Amino acid sequence: MKTSSIVGAFVLGSAITLSLKMDVIAEEYLSENETLVAAIDTEAPTIVSVSEQVIEMPTKVSTIPEIVEAAAAEFDQDPVVMKQVAFCESSYRPEVVGDSGLAVGLFQFHPDTWREESRFLGYTGDLRTDPVAASRVAAYMWQHGLQHRWSCYRD
Repeated sequence: MKTSSIVGAFVLGSAITLSLKMDVIAEEYLSENETLVAAIDTEAPTIVSVSEQVIEMPTKVSTIPEIVEAAAAEFDQDPVVMKQVAFCESSYRPEVVGDSGLAVGLFQFHPDTWREESRFLGYTGDLRTDPVAASRVAAYMWQHGLQHRWSCYRD
């Protein structure tokens, strides 16, 4: 069994962020808890299974603005504007809920919009509180000219 030093973890769905520094038996923990999406190993990237999805995480824990910038770069979008919209929509809080409970997450996705657009990036399930998934889906939508879906977006 591999012993890893976990310095950060993010739990999908409930947007709980844990800041830990402890040695754990990574394989045992991950096989018991399928909602864990990131175990940041101090020596190498860690691959974590989430249901049928596999997500490779960087060795460094990123801030919300850095996550939005990375998604903007991936989809060739303006990182400044994307960060402004994310801040306007959620104050950079991935767990925020608005619009009478319909809008959730960093970019305030409604359930129908999330289901329709996230599938193009291979996401399954409701990952609206995951800042990486939400930023990537927003950037993907912007790449396809759908910026107008955000009330905070200004031309």
